[in-house]
Amino acid sequence: MTNQTVSSDIVSFIESYIQLEYEALLAEYTESDFDRYWKKSMQLKVYDLVTLYHIGNKRRSRAHPISEEWVKDISIQPRSLYCIHHYQCTKFGDVFVCYVGPLGKETDPFAWYVARFPEGFRIVAENTIASRTGQWEKGPVRGMRIPIQETDVPVAVYQFQMPSDRVTLEKYQAFSAVQTPTENLPSIGIFDEMDGFFLDRYFCRVPVFGLEYIATGLIEDLNWEENDELSLNLEYSGYDLEYELQEAVSKAMEKVRVDMGSWVYARLCYLSKAFAREWNNRWLGGDGGGKEFYLLIADKETQAVLGILRFEMLPGYLSIDISERSNQLSQSDFYRDFRTTLLDEPLSLACCSLIVSDYEQNRFPWEYGWDGQRLQGENHSQLSEVLPVCMAMHTEVSVEKRLKALETIWNLTPTHLWEFLTRFLKDHAPQMRQAAARYLAQLRDPRTIPALEQLLEKETVESVRLAGLSALSQVTNLPSA
Repeated sequence: MTNQTVSSDIVSFIESYIQLEYEALLAEYTESDFDRYWKKSMQLKVYDLVTLYHIGNKRRSRAHPISEEWVKDISIQPRSLYCIHHYQCTKFGDVFVCYVGPLGKETDPFAWYVARFPEGFRIVAENTIASRTGQWEKGPVRGMRIPIQETDVPVAVYQFQMPSDRVTLEKYQAFSAVQTPTENLPSIGIFDEMDGFFLDRYFCRVPVFGLEYIATGLIEDLNWEENDELSLNLEYSGYDLEYELQEAVSKAMEKVRVDMGSWVYARLCYLSKAFAREWNNRWLGGDGGGKEFYLLIADKETQAVLGILRFEMLPGYLSIDISERSNQLSQSDFYRDFRTTLLDEPLSLACCSLIVSDYEQNRFPWEYGWDGQRLQGENHSQLSEVLPVCMAMHTEVSVEKRLKALETIWNLTPTHLWEFLTRFLKDHAPQMRQAAARYLAQLRDPRTIPALEQLLEKETVESVRLAGLSALSQVTNLPSA
Protein backbone atom coordinates (compact mmCIF):
# COMPACT_ATOMS: atom_id res chain seq x y z
CA MET A 1 0.00 0.00 0.00
CA THR A 2 1.02 3.64 -0.23
CA ASN A 3 1.14 5.77 2.89
CA GLN A 4 2.04 9.46 3.02
CA THR A 5 2.78 9.32 6.77
CA VAL A 6 6.25 8.12 7.73
CA SER A 7 8.29 8.36 10.89
CA SER A 8 10.06 11.71 10.97
CA ASP A 9 13.33 10.23 12.27
CA ILE A 10 14.09 8.23 9.10
CA VAL A 11 13.25 11.24 6.93
CA SER A 12 15.45 13.49 9.07
CA PHE A 13 18.28 10.97 8.83
CA ILE A 14 18.16 10.84 5.02
CA GLU A 15 17.82 14.59 4.62
CA SER A 16 20.74 15.22 7.00
CA TYR A 17 22.87 12.66 5.19
CA ILE A 18 22.04 14.20 1.79
CA GLN A 19 23.09 17.66 3.00
CA LEU A 20 26.29 16.35 4.61
CA GLU A 21 27.21 14.45 1.44
CA TYR A 22 26.69 17.59 -0.64
CA GLU A 23 28.79 19.75 1.69
CA ALA A 24 31.58 17.15 1.72
CA LEU A 25 31.62 17.02 -2.06
CA LEU A 26 31.84 20.81 -2.35
CA ALA A 27 34.59 20.92 0.26
CA GLU A 28 36.53 18.27 -1.64
CA TYR A 29 36.29 19.93 -5.03
CA THR A 30 36.17 23.67 -4.39
CA GLU A 31 37.87 24.52 -1.12
CA SER A 32 41.48 24.56 -0.03
CA ASP A 33 40.56 23.65 3.55
CA PHE A 34 40.95 19.88 3.31
CA ASP A 35 40.67 19.47 7.06
CA ARG A 36 37.08 20.63 6.76
CA TYR A 37 36.50 18.15 3.96
CA TRP A 38 38.13 15.36 5.95
CA LYS A 39 35.97 16.10 9.01
CA LYS A 40 32.81 15.94 6.94
CA SER A 41 33.89 12.76 5.17
CA MET A 42 34.50 11.09 8.54
CA GLN A 43 31.01 12.17 9.63
CA LEU A 44 29.65 10.47 6.53
CA LYS A 45 31.62 7.34 7.37
CA VAL A 46 29.79 7.04 10.69
CA TYR A 47 26.44 6.81 8.93
CA ASP A 48 27.46 4.96 5.76
CA LEU A 49 28.63 1.37 6.36
CA VAL A 50 29.05 0.59 2.67
CA THR A 51 32.39 2.16 1.63
CA LEU A 52 31.99 5.90 0.99
CA TYR A 53 31.28 5.55 -2.71
CA HIS A 54 29.86 9.06 -2.84
CA ILE A 55 33.08 10.91 -2.05
CA GLY A 56 36.79 10.50 -2.64
CA ASN A 57 39.61 10.69 -0.11
CA LYS A 58 41.92 13.27 1.40
CA ARG A 59 45.05 12.22 -0.47
CA ARG A 60 43.33 12.28 -3.87
CA SER A 61 41.96 15.76 -3.17
CA ARG A 62 45.39 17.12 -2.39
CA ALA A 63 46.90 15.58 -5.51
CA HIS A 64 44.08 16.32 -7.95
CA PRO A 65 42.00 19.36 -7.01
CA ILE A 66 39.04 20.00 -9.31
CA SER A 67 38.04 23.47 -10.40
CA GLU A 68 34.88 25.34 -9.46
CA GLU A 69 34.07 25.57 -13.17
CA TRP A 70 33.85 21.79 -13.30
CA VAL A 71 31.52 21.74 -10.31
CA LYS A 72 29.28 24.36 -11.93
CA ASP A 73 29.39 22.53 -15.26
CA ILE A 74 27.91 19.33 -13.85
CA SER A 75 25.38 21.33 -11.80
CA ILE A 76 26.01 19.66 -8.44
CA GLN A 77 22.95 19.94 -6.21
CA PRO A 78 21.86 18.00 -3.11
CA ARG A 79 20.04 14.79 -3.94
CA SER A 80 16.25 14.73 -3.79
CA LEU A 81 14.40 12.11 -1.73
CA TYR A 82 11.61 10.66 -3.89
CA CYS A 83 10.28 7.67 -1.99
CA ILE A 84 10.95 5.15 0.80
CA HIS A 85 10.02 1.45 0.65
CA HIS A 86 9.52 0.11 4.17
CA TYR A 87 10.23 -3.60 4.89
CA GLN A 88 10.29 -5.83 7.94
CA CYS A 89 13.03 -8.43 8.18
CA THR A 90 14.13 -10.84 10.90
CA LYS A 91 17.72 -9.66 11.25
CA PHE A 92 17.24 -5.89 11.29
CA GLY A 93 13.57 -5.32 11.93
CA ASP A 94 12.67 -2.17 9.99
CA VAL A 95 14.58 -1.70 6.75
CA PHE A 96 13.98 1.42 4.64
CA VAL A 97 14.96 1.46 0.97
CA CYS A 98 15.29 5.12 0.03
CA TYR A 99 15.31 6.22 -3.60
CA VAL A 100 17.33 9.42 -4.03
CA GLY A 101 18.10 11.39 -7.15
CA PRO A 102 21.49 12.20 -8.72
CA LEU A 103 23.95 14.80 -7.46
CA GLY A 104 24.38 16.31 -10.91
CA LYS A 105 23.70 15.71 -14.56
CA GLU A 106 26.61 13.28 -14.92
CA THR A 107 25.71 11.09 -11.93
CA ASP A 108 23.16 8.34 -11.35
CA PRO A 109 20.42 8.04 -8.73
CA PHE A 110 20.85 5.62 -5.83
CA ALA A 111 18.72 3.40 -3.64
CA TRP A 112 20.06 3.40 -0.08
CA TYR A 113 19.19 0.53 2.28
CA VAL A 114 18.88 1.96 5.80
CA ALA A 115 18.62 -0.11 9.01
CA ARG A 116 18.20 0.96 12.64
CA PHE A 117 21.00 0.15 15.07
CA PRO A 118 21.12 0.90 18.83
CA GLU A 119 23.17 4.02 18.10
CA GLY A 120 20.89 5.16 15.28
CA PHE A 121 20.23 4.67 11.57
CA ARG A 122 22.96 3.40 9.24
CA ILE A 123 23.18 2.95 5.47
CA VAL A 124 24.07 -0.74 5.14
CA ALA A 125 23.77 -1.28 1.38
CA GLU A 126 23.02 0.48 -1.86
CA ASN A 127 21.80 -0.14 -5.38
CA THR A 128 22.36 1.84 -8.54
CA ILE A 129 22.29 1.39 -12.30
CA ALA A 130 24.78 -1.17 -13.65
CA SER A 131 27.25 0.42 -16.05
CA ARG A 132 27.35 -2.66 -18.28
CA THR A 133 23.59 -3.02 -18.78
CA GLY A 134 22.21 0.44 -18.05
CA GLN A 135 19.60 -1.26 -15.84
CA TRP A 136 18.95 -1.49 -12.10
CA GLU A 137 20.23 -4.61 -10.39
CA LYS A 138 17.70 -6.62 -8.43
CA GLY A 139 18.46 -5.91 -4.78
CA PRO A 140 21.58 -4.28 -3.31
CA VAL A 141 24.80 -4.58 -5.30
CA ARG A 142 27.11 -3.20 -2.61
CA GLY A 143 27.04 -3.65 1.12
CA MET A 144 25.21 -6.04 3.41
CA ARG A 145 23.04 -8.86 2.14
CA ILE A 146 19.54 -7.79 3.14
CA PRO A 147 17.63 -10.92 4.29
CA ILE A 148 14.30 -10.15 2.61
CA GLN A 149 12.81 -12.90 0.49
CA GLU A 150 11.42 -12.46 -3.03
CA THR A 151 7.96 -13.34 -1.73
CA ASP A 152 7.95 -10.57 0.88
CA VAL A 153 6.14 -7.31 0.21
CA PRO A 154 6.80 -3.82 1.56
CA VAL A 155 5.01 -2.77 4.73
CA ALA A 156 4.41 0.56 3.06
CA VAL A 157 5.67 2.79 0.27
CA TYR A 158 6.09 6.45 1.21
CA GLN A 159 5.96 8.74 -1.80
CA PHE A 160 7.31 12.28 -1.27
CA GLN A 161 7.64 13.68 -4.79
CA MET A 162 8.07 12.56 -8.37
CA PRO A 163 11.19 13.34 -10.42
CA SER A 164 10.65 16.42 -12.57
CA ASP A 165 12.99 15.51 -15.45
CA ARG A 166 12.22 12.70 -17.88
CA VAL A 167 15.50 10.77 -17.46
CA THR A 168 15.33 10.58 -13.65
CA LEU A 169 11.63 9.71 -13.84
CA GLU A 170 12.35 6.79 -16.19
CA LYS A 171 15.10 5.53 -13.87
CA TYR A 172 12.75 5.84 -10.90
CA GLN A 173 10.03 3.83 -12.66
CA ALA A 174 12.60 1.18 -13.61
CA PHE A 175 13.78 1.07 -9.98
CA SER A 176 10.26 0.44 -8.67
CA ALA A 177 9.84 -2.48 -11.07
CA VAL A 178 12.84 -4.42 -9.67
CA GLN A 179 12.82 -3.25 -6.07
CA THR A 180 12.22 -6.51 -4.16
CA PRO A 181 15.58 -7.59 -2.70
CA THR A 182 16.84 -11.17 -2.73
CA GLU A 183 18.69 -13.06 -0.03
CA ASN A 184 21.65 -14.48 -1.95
CA LEU A 185 23.50 -11.34 -2.92
CA PRO A 186 27.18 -10.43 -3.14
CA SER A 187 28.44 -8.40 -0.22
CA ILE A 188 31.40 -6.11 0.40
CA GLY A 189 30.09 -4.22 3.37
CA ILE A 190 29.62 -5.92 6.75
CA PHE A 191 32.16 -8.70 7.24
CA ASP A 192 31.33 -12.32 6.56
CA GLU A 193 32.61 -15.01 4.19
CA MET A 194 30.89 -13.30 1.29
CA ASP A 195 33.21 -10.29 1.73
CA GLY A 196 36.58 -12.02 1.90
CA PHE A 197 38.23 -14.47 4.30
CA PHE A 198 39.34 -14.61 7.92
CA LEU A 199 42.87 -14.97 9.23
CA ASP A 200 43.66 -15.64 12.88
CA ARG A 201 43.68 -11.98 13.95
CA TYR A 202 42.64 -10.15 10.79
CA PHE A 203 40.07 -10.15 8.04
CA CYS A 204 41.00 -9.79 4.36
CA ARG A 205 38.23 -7.90 2.66
CA VAL A 206 37.83 -7.83 -1.13
CA PRO A 207 37.16 -4.36 -2.58
CA VAL A 208 35.00 -3.85 -5.66
CA PHE A 209 37.08 -4.24 -8.82
CA GLY A 210 38.50 -0.89 -9.90
CA LEU A 211 37.53 1.01 -6.72
CA GLU A 212 40.43 0.05 -4.45
CA TYR A 213 41.62 3.65 -4.15
CA ILE A 214 38.57 4.57 -2.08
CA ALA A 215 39.80 2.36 0.75
CA THR A 216 42.43 4.92 1.76
CA GLY A 217 39.61 7.11 3.05
CA LEU A 218 38.52 4.33 5.41
CA ILE A 219 41.85 3.97 7.24
CA GLU A 220 41.93 5.68 10.63
CA ASP A 221 45.24 7.17 11.82
CA LEU A 222 46.73 6.83 8.35
CA ASN A 223 50.52 6.63 8.22
CA TRP A 224 51.77 9.35 5.85
CA GLU A 225 55.45 8.43 6.05
CA GLU A 226 57.43 6.55 3.41
CA ASN A 227 56.37 2.90 3.61
CA ASP A 228 59.66 1.28 2.52
CA GLU A 229 59.87 -2.03 4.35
CA LEU A 230 63.65 -2.20 3.93
CA SER A 231 64.09 1.12 5.74
CA LEU A 232 61.68 0.07 8.48
CA ASN A 233 63.80 -3.00 9.37
CA LEU A 234 60.72 -5.15 9.92
CA GLU A 235 61.16 -8.32 11.92
CA TYR A 236 59.16 -10.13 9.24
CA SER A 237 58.52 -8.29 5.96
CA GLY A 238 56.80 -8.82 2.65
CA TYR A 239 60.11 -9.99 1.24
CA ASP A 240 60.28 -12.72 3.89
CA LEU A 241 56.71 -13.68 3.07
CA GLU A 242 57.45 -13.96 -0.66
CA TYR A 243 60.53 -16.13 -0.04
CA GLU A 244 58.77 -18.52 2.34
CA LEU A 245 55.79 -18.88 0.03
CA GLN A 246 58.09 -19.72 -2.91
CA GLU A 247 59.99 -22.34 -0.91
CA ALA A 248 56.90 -23.99 0.61
CA VAL A 249 54.83 -24.06 -2.59
CA SER A 250 57.72 -25.39 -4.72
CA LYS A 251 58.16 -28.21 -2.21
CA ALA A 252 54.43 -28.98 -2.05
CA MET A 253 54.08 -29.05 -5.85
CA GLU A 254 57.41 -30.88 -6.29
CA LYS A 255 58.74 -28.32 -8.72
CA VAL A 256 62.03 -26.46 -8.87
CA ARG A 257 60.20 -23.19 -9.40
CA VAL A 258 56.53 -22.26 -9.38
CA ASP A 259 54.83 -19.27 -11.02
CA MET A 260 53.87 -17.58 -7.77
CA GLY A 261 51.59 -15.02 -9.39
CA SER A 262 49.34 -17.80 -10.70
CA TRP A 263 49.51 -19.70 -7.41
CA VAL A 264 48.57 -16.75 -5.19
CA TYR A 265 45.80 -15.74 -7.59
CA ALA A 266 44.34 -19.30 -7.64
CA ARG A 267 44.74 -19.63 -3.87
CA LEU A 268 42.85 -16.38 -3.22
CA CYS A 269 40.07 -17.47 -5.60
CA TYR A 270 39.80 -20.66 -3.53
CA LEU A 271 39.77 -18.83 -0.18
CA SER A 272 37.25 -16.17 -1.16
CA LYS A 273 34.17 -16.31 -3.35
CA ALA A 274 34.22 -12.51 -3.30
CA PHE A 275 37.74 -12.46 -4.78
CA ALA A 276 36.77 -14.99 -7.47
CA ARG A 277 33.66 -12.93 -8.25
CA GLU A 278 35.75 -9.78 -8.81
CA TRP A 279 38.80 -11.30 -10.54
CA ASN A 280 38.02 -14.67 -12.18
CA ASN A 281 37.52 -14.92 -15.95
CA ARG A 282 38.73 -11.40 -16.67
CA TRP A 283 40.62 -10.14 -19.71
CA LEU A 284 42.49 -6.94 -18.81
CA GLY A 285 45.13 -4.68 -20.25
CA GLY A 286 48.49 -4.13 -18.58
CA ASP A 287 52.00 -2.98 -19.42
CA GLY A 288 54.57 -5.74 -19.37
CA GLY A 289 51.91 -8.42 -18.96
CA GLY A 290 51.51 -7.52 -15.28
CA LYS A 291 48.63 -6.55 -13.04
CA GLU A 292 48.06 -5.30 -9.52
CA PHE A 293 45.23 -6.35 -7.23
CA TYR A 294 44.41 -5.51 -3.65
CA LEU A 295 42.90 -6.72 -0.40
CA LEU A 296 41.79 -4.54 2.49
CA ILE A 297 43.29 -5.47 5.86
CA ALA A 298 40.77 -5.18 8.68
CA ASP A 299 40.81 -5.94 12.37
CA LYS A 300 38.86 -9.15 12.99
CA GLU A 301 37.16 -7.87 16.14
CA THR A 302 36.53 -4.16 15.53
CA GLN A 303 36.19 -4.46 11.72
CA ALA A 304 38.26 -1.28 11.33
CA VAL A 305 40.18 -1.03 8.06
CA LEU A 306 43.90 -1.00 8.93
CA GLY A 307 45.64 -1.14 5.57
CA ILE A 308 45.76 -2.11 1.91
CA LEU A 309 47.62 -5.26 0.83
CA ARG A 310 48.96 -4.96 -2.72
CA PHE A 311 49.92 -7.81 -5.04
CA GLU A 312 51.90 -7.11 -8.20
CA MET A 313 52.06 -9.93 -10.75
CA LEU A 314 54.43 -9.96 -13.70
CA PRO A 315 55.53 -12.92 -15.85
CA GLY A 316 57.75 -14.93 -13.52
CA TYR A 317 57.50 -12.39 -10.68
CA LEU A 318 55.32 -11.66 -7.65
CA SER A 319 55.54 -8.85 -5.12
CA ILE A 320 53.43 -8.54 -1.94
CA ASP A 321 53.49 -5.43 0.23
CA ILE A 322 51.31 -3.19 2.40
CA SER A 323 50.86 -0.05 0.32
CA GLU A 324 48.82 2.00 2.82
CA ARG A 325 48.49 1.38 6.53
CA SER A 326 47.25 2.68 9.84
CA ASN A 327 49.78 3.37 12.56
CA GLN A 328 47.87 0.74 14.54
CA LEU A 329 48.77 -2.09 12.15
CA SER A 330 51.67 -4.39 12.99
CA GLN A 331 52.96 -5.32 9.54
CA SER A 332 55.05 -8.26 10.75
CA ASP A 333 52.11 -9.76 12.65
CA PHE A 334 49.87 -9.45 9.63
CA TYR A 335 52.39 -10.99 7.21
CA ARG A 336 52.83 -14.00 9.50
CA ASP A 337 49.07 -14.41 9.88
CA PHE A 338 48.61 -14.16 6.11
CA ARG A 339 51.40 -16.69 5.45
CA THR A 340 49.83 -19.22 7.83
CA THR A 341 46.46 -19.05 6.06
CA LEU A 342 47.91 -19.27 2.54
CA LEU A 343 50.13 -22.25 3.38
CA ASP A 344 47.51 -24.12 5.42
CA GLU A 345 46.45 -26.02 2.26
CA PRO A 346 48.87 -24.97 -0.49
CA LEU A 347 47.40 -27.38 -3.06
CA SER A 348 43.81 -26.21 -2.53
CA LEU A 349 43.42 -24.01 -5.59
CA ALA A 350 40.39 -22.81 -7.55
CA CYS A 351 40.15 -23.23 -11.30
CA CYS A 352 40.48 -19.67 -12.53
CA SER A 353 41.86 -17.56 -15.34
CA LEU A 354 43.10 -13.99 -15.58
CA ILE A 355 44.46 -12.81 -18.94
CA VAL A 356 46.54 -9.64 -19.15
CA SER A 357 46.83 -8.25 -22.67
CA ASP A 358 50.24 -6.55 -22.95
CA TYR A 359 49.99 -3.02 -24.38
CA GLU A 360 53.67 -2.98 -25.28
CA GLN A 361 53.90 -6.36 -27.03
CA ASN A 362 51.18 -6.48 -29.68
CA ARG A 363 48.52 -7.32 -27.08
CA PHE A 364 50.24 -10.55 -26.14
CA PRO A 365 47.99 -12.45 -23.67
CA TRP A 366 49.78 -13.42 -20.48
CA GLU A 367 47.57 -15.89 -18.62
CA TYR A 368 47.53 -16.50 -14.87
CA GLY A 369 45.55 -19.07 -12.92
CA TRP A 370 44.98 -22.79 -12.45
CA ASP A 371 43.25 -25.13 -14.92
CA GLY A 372 42.87 -28.03 -12.49
CA GLN A 373 46.15 -29.67 -13.43
CA ARG A 374 48.77 -26.98 -13.86
CA LEU A 375 49.46 -23.33 -13.17
CA GLN A 376 48.89 -21.21 -16.28
CA GLY A 377 52.09 -19.24 -15.76
CA GLU A 378 54.44 -22.24 -16.07
CA ASN A 379 55.43 -21.21 -19.61
CA HIS A 380 56.06 -17.55 -18.81
CA SER A 381 59.85 -17.89 -18.66
CA GLN A 382 59.99 -19.58 -22.09
CA LEU A 383 57.60 -17.04 -23.56
CA SER A 384 59.67 -14.18 -22.16
CA GLU A 385 62.67 -15.51 -24.12
CA VAL A 386 61.02 -15.97 -27.52
CA LEU A 387 58.59 -13.05 -27.52
CA PRO A 388 61.23 -10.34 -28.15
CA VAL A 389 62.56 -12.36 -31.10
CA CYS A 390 59.10 -12.66 -32.60
CA MET A 391 58.49 -8.94 -32.09
CA ALA A 392 61.82 -7.86 -33.63
CA MET A 393 60.50 -6.05 -36.71
CA HIS A 394 62.89 -4.05 -38.92
CA THR A 395 66.00 -5.38 -37.17
CA GLU A 396 68.76 -7.77 -38.08
CA VAL A 397 66.86 -10.73 -36.63
CA SER A 398 66.12 -13.01 -39.56
CA VAL A 399 62.60 -13.82 -40.66
CA GLU A 400 63.40 -17.51 -40.13
CA LYS A 401 64.15 -16.90 -36.43
CA ARG A 402 60.99 -14.85 -36.06
CA LEU A 403 58.91 -17.59 -37.68
CA LYS A 404 60.43 -20.15 -35.32
CA ALA A 405 59.69 -17.91 -32.35
CA LEU A 406 56.08 -17.47 -33.47
CA GLU A 407 55.74 -21.26 -33.82
CA THR A 408 57.09 -21.71 -30.27
CA ILE A 409 54.57 -19.18 -28.94
CA TRP A 410 51.77 -20.96 -30.76
CA ASN A 411 52.77 -24.32 -29.28
CA LEU A 412 53.01 -22.91 -25.76
CA THR A 413 49.81 -20.83 -25.61
CA PRO A 414 47.49 -21.02 -28.64
CA THR A 415 44.14 -20.41 -26.95
CA HIS A 416 44.02 -16.63 -26.49
CA LEU A 417 46.31 -15.44 -29.30
CA TRP A 418 43.72 -14.00 -31.68
CA GLU A 419 44.41 -10.30 -30.99
CA PHE A 420 48.17 -10.82 -30.86
CA LEU A 421 48.19 -12.68 -34.19
CA THR A 422 46.09 -10.11 -36.03
CA ARG A 423 48.87 -7.56 -35.47
CA PHE A 424 51.19 -9.73 -37.59
CA LEU A 425 48.81 -9.46 -40.55
CA LYS A 426 50.42 -6.01 -40.98
CA ASP A 427 54.01 -7.25 -40.61
CA HIS A 428 56.55 -6.07 -43.20
CA ALA A 429 57.60 -9.68 -43.90
CA PRO A 430 55.10 -11.63 -46.07
CA GLN A 431 56.20 -14.88 -44.41
CA MET A 432 55.04 -13.55 -41.03
CA ARG A 433 51.70 -12.39 -42.49
CA GLN A 434 51.18 -15.81 -44.04
CA ALA A 435 52.06 -17.65 -40.82
CA ALA A 436 49.70 -15.45 -38.80
CA ALA A 437 46.86 -16.16 -41.24
CA ARG A 438 47.50 -19.92 -40.95
CA TYR A 439 47.32 -19.82 -37.17
CA LEU A 440 44.18 -17.66 -37.27
CA ALA A 441 42.56 -20.28 -39.49
CA GLN A 442 43.09 -22.82 -36.72
CA LEU A 443 41.70 -20.50 -34.04
CA ARG A 444 38.47 -19.83 -35.99
CA ASP A 445 37.67 -16.83 -33.82
CA PRO A 446 35.01 -14.50 -35.32
CA ARG A 447 36.72 -11.50 -33.70
CA THR A 448 39.47 -11.82 -36.33
CA ILE A 449 37.13 -11.27 -39.31
CA PRO A 450 37.70 -7.48 -39.67
CA ALA A 451 41.49 -7.90 -39.62
CA LEU A 452 41.36 -10.71 -42.21
CA GLU A 453 39.07 -8.70 -44.48
CA GLN A 454 41.43 -5.74 -44.24
CA LEU A 455 44.36 -8.00 -45.15
CA LEU A 456 42.59 -9.22 -48.29
CA GLU A 457 41.77 -5.66 -49.35
CA LYS A 458 45.44 -4.62 -49.46
CA GLU A 459 47.50 -7.82 -49.84
CA THR A 460 49.45 -8.21 -53.10
CA VAL A 461 51.46 -11.38 -52.35
CA GLU A 462 49.50 -14.34 -53.72
CA SER A 463 50.59 -16.87 -51.08
CA VAL A 464 49.51 -14.52 -48.29
CA ARG A 465 46.18 -13.83 -50.01
CA LEU A 466 45.48 -17.57 -50.26
CA ALA A 467 46.30 -18.03 -46.57
CA GLY A 468 44.02 -15.09 -45.70
CA LEU A 469 41.16 -16.47 -47.83
CA SER A 470 41.53 -19.88 -46.18
CA ALA A 471 41.48 -18.31 -42.71
CA LEU A 472 38.43 -16.18 -43.50
CA SER A 473 36.54 -19.18 -44.86
CA GLN A 474 37.37 -21.17 -41.73
CA VAL A 475 36.20 -18.37 -39.46
CA THR A 476 32.99 -17.65 -41.36
CA ASN A 477 32.27 -21.34 -42.16
CA LEU A 478 32.22 -20.53 -45.89
CA PRO A 479 33.59 -22.97 -48.51
CA SER A 480 37.18 -22.22 -49.52
CA ALA A 481 37.65 -20.27 -52.76
